[in-house]
Amino acid sequence: LAIGLVTAACFHALARAYLNETTAWRDTLGFALRRAPQMLVIGLIYLGAFVGGFLVLLSVAAAGGSGGAIVLAGGAFLVLGVWLYVAWSVALPALLVEDARGLAALRRSSALIQGRWWQTFGVILVGVLIALVVTIVVQLMFAFVIAAGIDRSSLAALLIVSAGGLVALAITAPFQAALLVVLYIDLRVRREGFGLEELAARLGVDVVEEPAVAEAGFEPPPADDDSAPYWPAPDEPRPPLGAPGPVADLGPPPPGWRPPG
Repeated sequence: LAIGLVTAACFHALARAYLNETTAWRDTLGFALRRAPQMLVIGLIYLGAFVGGFLVLLSVAAAGGSGGAIVLAGGAFLVLGVWLYVAWSVALPALLVEDARGLAALRRSSALIQGRWWQTFGVILVGVLIALVVTIVVQLMFAFVIAAGIDRSSLAALLIVSAGGLVALAITAPFQAALLVVLYIDLRVRREGFGLEELAARLGVDVVEEPAVAEAGFEPPPADDDSAPYWPAPDEPRPPLGAPGPVADLGPPPPGWRPPG
C-alpha cells in the first residue's frame, strides 16, 4: 500500500513537472489518497494471482512426489511470476491516467506491454538492480553502527535496523515509482502518440506550455521591426544587414566582349 501511494504521489509530481508546472505536497498526497482504494484493489488482485498460481503449482509438485517435480514446479512458478510482474507493471499508472480500475487496469497494462515485453523487462531489471545496490549500501552503513559495539539482541539494534530499512525504502521507492511512470508514458507515446494535452487534462492543468520556449523566454519581434529582417519570413530573399545596395545598371557590354572563361 505504501509503495502504491508513493507511485501515485511521484506520478503526480513528475507529470506536472513534465508539463512545466509546480505542485505542493498537499496536492500530491491528496491525489494519491483519493486513488488509494482502487490501488488496494489492484494490489489484492496481484496477491490473489500469485498466491493462486503458487498453490496450483504446489499441488502439481505434491502430486508428482519427486524432487524433480518440485524443482520443475518452482521454476514454472518463477517464470510465470516474472512474466506477470512485467506484463502488469504499468497497471498503477494506467489507473492514475486513464482511470482503468481493477482487472481493466491489468488488461490495459498487458496491452501496452505486448510486443515490448523484453525491453520492459530490461528496464525494470536495471531499476531493481540499482535499488538493490542502494539498499545494501544503506543497510551496511547502519550495520556498521551495530557492529561498533551494540548488542544485536537489544532494542537499540532493532531500532537501528528498522531505521536503515526505512532510509533505504525512502530512497528506492520513489526511484522505482518514477521508473514505472516514465516507462508508462514512453509506452503510450510509442504506441498511441500520447500527448501533453491528454496528460494535462487528466491532471486538471489548463494551459500546456512548451518547456523549451518557456525557459528561453523567446518572443517574436514585431512585424514592422526593420532590425529583424527575417521575421516574419519575407516573400523574397532579403539582403543581409550591412550589405551594399543594388548595383546600378551599366548598360550592355561593348561589342565583341565576352565573359572570361
